[in-house]
Amino acid sequence: CSWQDCAWLISIPDDDVIVLSFLRFDVECVVSASGPYDYVRVHDGATESAPLLGTFHCSDAPTVVSSGRNLFVLFHSDSDFSFGGFEAQYTTARSHCAAFEHCG
Repeated sequence: CSWQDCAWLISIPDDDVIVLSFLRFDVECVVSASGPYDYVRVHDGATESAPLLGTFHCSDAPTVVSSGRNLFVLFHSDSDFSFGGFEAQYTTARSHCAAFEHCG
C-alpha cells in the first residue's frame, strides 16, 4: 500500500474511554532524521491537532487508551516499500475490563 494517507475518527458515548488494540502490525521500519517513513499516529481527540499518544512503525504497536470519547488515527506510507499493514480493533474501557476477571 504505497503513497497512502488514511485517517479514522473513533467516537464513543461521553461516559467512557476508548481502548485501541492492534491485532496485526507490519509497516516499514526505515527511519529518517525527521521520523519513520511509514507510520500510524494516534491522537487523543477528534483531530490531528489533538495531543499525540504515539507514532508507531515496524512491528511496534501497543494498546492505546484515550482520555475521552475520541481517538484520531492516521496512517501514512511512502512509495519505497510495501509491507503487510495493520489491523486494529477498538472497544470501550467498560467492555474491555468486563472481559477480564480483575480489572482496575
